[in-house]
Amino acid sequence: MATQYKTPGVYIQEPDSFPPSIVGVETAVPCFIGYTQQATDTDKRDLTLIPKRVESMAEFVQFYGRGYGQKYYLAALGAKTDDDKEAADDKAPPTSPDTNWGNVSLDGSTSYALMQVGKNVFNLYNSMRLFYANGGGACYVISCGAFEANGTPTTISADDFIAALGVCESFVGPTIVAIPDAIQLADKDQFANVTAQMLRSCAKTGDRMALLDVWGANTLGPRDDWKPKIADFRSGVASQVPPEMWRFGAAYFPPLVTSVVSPSEIDISNFAVDGTNKTILQTALLGVLSAAYPAPPPAPAKPVAGETVTAGAGGKPVPPPAPANGDAKPAANLAALSDKGKTIYASYVDKIGTSLAVLPKAADTNAVAAGITHKQLTSALTATVPGFQNLLTAVAATQGVLPTSGAIAGVWATNDASRGVWNAPANVGIATMVMPKLPIAGDDQDDLNVPVQGLAVNAIRTFQGRGSLIWGARTLDSLSNDWRYIQVRRTMIYVEQSVKQALDAMVFRPNTAQTWVTVVSMIESFLHGLWAAGGLMGNSPAQAYNVVAGLGSTMTPDDVLNGVMRVQVTLQMVHPAEFIELTFKQQMLGGA
Repeated sequence: MATQYKTPGVYIQEPDSFPPSIVGVETAVPCFIGYTQQATDTDKRDLTLIPKRVESMAEFVQFYGRGYGQKYYLAALGAKTDDDKEAADDKAPPTSPDTNWGNVSLDGSTSYALMQVGKNVFNLYNSMRLFYANGGGACYVISCGAFEANGTPTTISADDFIAALGVCESFVGPTIVAIPDAIQLADKDQFANVTAQMLRSCAKTGDRMALLDVWGANTLGPRDDWKPKIADFRSGVASQVPPEMWRFGAAYFPPLVTSVVSPSEIDISNFAVDGTNKTILQTALLGVLSAAYPAPPPAPAKPVAGETVTAGAGGKPVPPPAPANGDAKPAANLAALSDKGKTIYASYVDKIGTSLAVLPKAADTNAVAAGITHKQLTSALTATVPGFQNLLTAVAATQGVLPTSGAIAGVWATNDASRGVWNAPANVGIATMVMPKLPIAGDDQDDLNVPVQGLAVNAIRTFQGRGSLIWGARTLDSLSNDWRYIQVRRTMIYVEQSVKQALDAMVFRPNTAQTWVTVVSMIESFLHGLWAAGGLMGNSPAQAYNVVAGLGSTMTPDDVLNGVMRVQVTLQMVHPAEFIELTFKQQMLGGA
């Protein structure tokens, strides 16, 4: 409405020359769901089942604590002999309800089975570390509760995850949903229920994708057949989720062997040292010390008055015979050590089992007598016993076997920041990954990448001279020409949500041609920037996109009367060069 002037003078107006701009939304903001050590904010308010935005690993530790303290012990195996150096490693491990991580040797001779107490593994903390190691930034965390209560580990429950997914669905912000602890569910049916709910939730909101792992893969060894686990994963999804929802999920396989957990993080508190377990660990440590620092030979016999001494070669007295092999016990060897430091080490070994509670600070300089902490005892053992570092390294390696979702979320974040969401997050490595847990050959990937029934699984493979790479960029909906590729689905989410948020300001504006022109101009300006950056395909803007809104094109008079404004956007999306075919021909030199 024109301003009615009443006072003579000069009046200045500055009308807008350009439509409002559209700001792109964030594209790689995961919502991690799982069990934590604690769940409290800075005011000590409970954060269980409450989404919390976290900007760094330090913030995660502040609100949710650190990882689960898994317990380990050594189980005795037979010792190697000179005639059979490979025997110990080939012996079957002891039967136990605990997790067997294979054999470990402290001295290169005697092997023990490295056992983990129980089957309880909580992956969220280390998956968060993997996320930030791979370039992750802001994310949301929803804690399902504490992973331990009064020393008893919490039972991982599908109901807890589904409840957290309901919370995640209720707010805007996340663009990725990941549950690293899901692979620890008791059976494949529970995992299928959680996976199905993740896909349904992402499809309902339409603004996020689910990062999925394959249940049971973490329990397999390099020689095990993993194809039944892939079949179980596919049947679980296909039986509960309609194909039109598959586009909102992407699965990766196999789990990762990483170095995210350092041996320096492991101390004596990670060992179960009660009863037999304590005895075996002490025996192993004392045995290593005895082998490295054997007892000195007996001193020559001194003649006693009235006793005849038999002379040997050169007239020297003959010492008494040495004890037979095996007669010398570790304790005797230790007692014979002249090095005071090694004697103190024997006291450190004896402290195992009594230092599990952090002992009071020593009142004097005799730390062994007054009591030492876990870290002090671990440092002492590491410094004095040959091979003890091998044990710490082996334990750290077991905690570095992780599902893919944390790392992939970080890779997606790095890809979006450096190359754009329209680029495939593939043919790239994963930081801190040592290798995939299971080997995948080229022929094996055929069915993973292009399955007959759909439900593609992206492989992580090792290549000679190139290392381990993400070698797939497909959604579960691999049969769809529209939504086959991850970057197509994610780019469309980016465009949809960016335009949607910008058009919130246009709600209740007059449904007239002026508003339609403004809306079209806003969207075209945004898409032009996307096309110029390489996010849309086409030699010109007209080939890359088209935006239409108006009476007779997208709306009818009834639409206008009913307050409906329809805008139609057509995009030419960028697809990856997944298969590159090179053709070479020989040419014969023609005759003169």
